[in-house]
Amino acid sequence: MAEPDGDCGRRKDSLEERLVSIGQEYEELLERNLSEADIEEVKGKLSGLYATKSENQVRMIQDMREYLARQDEENYHLRISVEESRRSPRNQTQNGTTTPMVANRTVQQQIADFDVMKKSLMRGGA
Repeated sequence: MAEPDGDCGRRKDSLEERLVSIGQEYEELLERNLSEADIEEVKGKLSGLYATKSENQVRMIQDMREYLARQDEENYHLRISVEESRRSPRNQTQNGTTTPMVANRTVQQQIADFDVMKKSLMRGGA
């Protein structure tokens, strides 16, 4: 569901059109002599309209809750990402500004390991 407003808007427009149509039919029925069957027909149409409207509203609310839940989840992940990037060891502050380090921790560790191995080989070969 990419655009929840589009679906909701179309449903709303459709319901409003049906409401106007049934309202006109209702007025026409009121203008003529109403029989018991006419009254039941109007009640049935209004009942159906209200049930459909209620179902659509429930669906719209459900869709919006799901959409908001996804947005909240995305915002949560973005906040975590921002916090992690602020705490990242690749960034050090110097004079209040953030500068990237020349080498990250794993490269520095590899260099240190290489130096230890080199010294070990030099001692054994000497």
